[in-house]
Amino acid sequence: KVVVKKPAQVGFSEALNNWIGYVIHHAPGPMLLVQPTVDLCKRYSKQRIAPMINETPVLTSRVAEEKSRDSSNTMLEKEFPGGMLLMTGANSSVGLRSMPAKFLALDEIDAYPPNVDDEGDPIELAVARTSTFARSKICMGSTPTVTGRSRSDVACEETDQRQFWLPCPHCNDLQVLHFTRLVWPKGKPEKVEYQSIHCNQFIQNYQKTWMLARGEWRPTAECDPTIRGYALTGLLSPVGWLNWASIAAKYEQAEKKPDFLQTI
Repeated sequence: KVVVKKPAQVGFSEALNNWIGYVIHHAPGPMLLVQPTVDLCKRYSKQRIAPMINETPVLTSRVAEEKSRDSSNTMLEKEFPGGMLLMTGANSSVGLRSMPAKFLALDEIDAYPPNVDDEGDPIELAVARTSTFARSKICMGSTPTVTGRSRSDVACEETDQRQFWLPCPHCNDLQVLHFTRLVWPKGKPEKVEYQSIHCNQFIQNYQKTWMLARGEWRPTAECDPTIRGYALTGLLSPVGWLNWASIAAKYEQAEKKPDFLQTI
């Protein structure tokens, strides 16, 4: 089992897509992808899965065209030699218990309902689908919501709680990035810098490219060795995506509107 607690727009969904592509190409078997709702699942299939299959020749050759007479490829079902990808919503008990799954991908679990159709927790219903496979794999991830009610918080507590350590470009010592080390003149978030916890030198946003390439994941807790957890912060977002200046600007906005803090 792999659990990922992450901010928005750091590439987790794309990682799931790559896993799906790998299963279709190299490790065929029954796979279940769960989104918070069936409607979101349909949108995800149309905007993410279908383009990936259509634009990747090795996948196109394995999955029939959706508009062909072969009904094995629909919006929510993709058959391929040796397996099938089934996509469903956490609000559908029928979808969650429709087939055994060797591979299970659970996206945005904090948005799942607490109980689906009076049949219980949707995550537990989905995980039960993997029980017939001795070598099953489960990956779940989400942007956390409210502390104490967040599924991803609870799930991460059962893992080895890995954090990403990056080298300082000045002293090369490894550190975990924390928001409190961001500094900028009040009212000028575009001038934000990150102050290294070791040498107190200032790091620029563009230097993250060098840092990320040399970083490493380190566990911070002991647990069942078959379970791993990864906690990411928006400070790790690659250059060209969410930058430190945007985070600083959102924080200044949140001083006037506290609800904005949840979106940082």
